[in-house]
Amino acid sequence: LLLYGNYQEPKEIQNQLQQYLLLFLIQDPTLQQHLAIEGEQAIALANPISADLSVMRTSLWPGLIQAMVRNLNRQHERVRLFEVGRVFTGTSDNVEQHRHIGGVLCGSRYAEQWSEKQRPVDFFDAKADVEALLDLGNEDNIHFVAEAHPALHPGQSARIYKNEQAIGWIGALHPRLNKPLDIDCRVYAFELTLSSVLAAKVPSFTPLSRFPALRRDLALVVDAKTTAGEIEHCLNDIESDILVSIQLFDVYSGAGIEQGKKSIAVAFQLQHAERTLTDEDVDVLMQTVTQKLEQHVGATIRS
Repeated sequence: LLLYGNYQEPKEIQNQLQQYLLLFLIQDPTLQQHLAIEGEQAIALANPISADLSVMRTSLWPGLIQAMVRNLNRQHERVRLFEVGRVFTGTSDNVEQHRHIGGVLCGSRYAEQWSEKQRPVDFFDAKADVEALLDLGNEDNIHFVAEAHPALHPGQSARIYKNEQAIGWIGALHPRLNKPLDIDCRVYAFELTLSSVLAAKVPSFTPLSRFPALRRDLALVVDAKTTAGEIEHCLNDIESDILVSIQLFDVYSGAGIEQGKKSIAVAFQLQHAERTLTDEDVDVLMQTVTQKLEQHVGATIRS
């Protein structure tokens, strides 16, 4: 932030700087309400500068979306913005401050070029950005759960969890907000508590095994509403000294699959650190896998 003008006493400069910073922390109550979680109330200022700057922000999204709209109105067709800042909850008598990191994306996935065909950004581009942020902390117990947020598209919204604790939201902006916010493109947004990004875990090292790895694939049949995240979360809870990695690599619904169901294919990489695997090792693990999937997500093995 740069302040221009004549030289002033340090105290005057400090006061002016605080006023400028405050402008970034207060919001239009109407915009705030459009993007708020149900039941969330913003803290009103006792002496607001104006009616459209009269509440403390509870989210970074209002400011980010306003900045995005300004860029779109100036013919910037590809916009990606992020902010790290404070949000405020509680009451005027008991204000709580939290540091968040948030971002918005819209327009083409790539900058204009000859070698790649253009396509608009989607949910998975935003999800990849969030995963890259969380990877900075070497945290592997992160999962995305489909949940509803009033400001997000009901079919493209998820809450983000770390070690079973909710740390943020991600999704496409709800289409009903396009007109009031003067937006004519699909917008994706995310917001996380900053502490969830900064709380790094010391990485550990496991020596590479000199014994051969095996791959086993399973084709599961699950309800159409079952998400890949639910399956991954279930499988990640399995404790095994031979299960190296899990990869969901295919989804199918149609001929041969019961209506209301879908088939998901999962690849398991198996390897022991100190010996060659036996058929019994593999069979015992795969039996554990199928039992756990049946119990937790109602999966059956596709014949």
